[in-house]
Amino acid sequence: MQAVPMYQRIRAYMDRRGMAKKQVAAGAGVTEAELALMLEGKRRITTADYERLCRAMRVRPDAFYRNEGA
Repeated sequence: MQAVPMYQRIRAYMDRRGMAKKQVAAGAGVTEAELALMLEGKRRITTADYERLCRAMRVRPDAFYRNEGA
């Protein structure tokens, strides 16, 4: 069984909760364009990015590692 890439887990979490890219990007301190690239798998999500994204989405950082994502 193949693991789901992190960017897909984050994107699915945002979609399920109706989170706007603009809001998450602003909360994480990145531009909407940068976030879009991350969520498309075209820009690497660094550890610092990941921590800021989790804070912006108000989710624990381990949420995307438990049971293949939130």
